[in-house]
Amino acid sequence: MKKHKKENNVRRIYIITSIFLAIAVLFYLRQQYIIIKLQKEINNLYEQLLVERNRNKELVLTFQALISTQRLQDYAKKLNFVPVKQNDYIFVK
Repeated sequence: MKKHKKENNVRRIYIITSIFLAIAVLFYLRQQYIIIKLQKEINNLYEQLLVERNRNKELVLTFQALISTQRLQDYAKKLNFVPVKQNDYIFVK
């Protein structure tokens, strides 16, 4: 009788331990799944940020080119240059 009770206790301990380990593994796997999902989302956001940054660089360079062109045109007007073609200037006195 005592041996039977002891075996039942050991079985209960094994079952409880197995359930506890199964729950722990499930929580761990769930946590890993969430981490992987967050890493993918972070990578997507980072790629979008790089694309936006490159667009902004292009816009800044275009804006700087426009400013430079405007300054050159103003300078040409001050020096009395007359445009012959779009990029050619001749000097008029």
